[in-house]
Amino acid sequence: MPDFMTLFQNYANESKLSDSTLARASGFSRTYINKMRNGKKFSRNYERMMKVIECLQLEKNVEDELKMAYQMQLSDDGGYMIVDAVSQLIKSFDAIVMERDNRILLTEEKWPEQKIY
Repeated sequence: MPDFMTLFQNYANESKLSDSTLARASGFSRTYINKMRNGKKFSRNYERMMKVIECLQLEKNVEDELKMAYQMQLSDDGGYMIVDAVSQLIKSFDAIVMERDNRILLTEEKWPEQKIY
């Protein structure tokens, strides 16, 4: 998962909303929004950042991704790497389990249950 600042820069620039519009929605100054948009500032003001993110009018899953990235960076600047590593580990376990389940199904098809009399 990319870090919050990279995601924010991309989504803020894609939104075509002006710095003034984002500033009015959040309570940040226009200058501060511009610095965030250019990756020079990171705000620890959770409420205001949530207002900025919501103002971007992103799809729900994209907004959730951006909020999660913000919370991870807020709590620990390297935390997103840990979450990403755990996510990859879980995906690999899922793949192993699916492979095992497929082998079990194939084995059951080859060797139907035998009735013992």
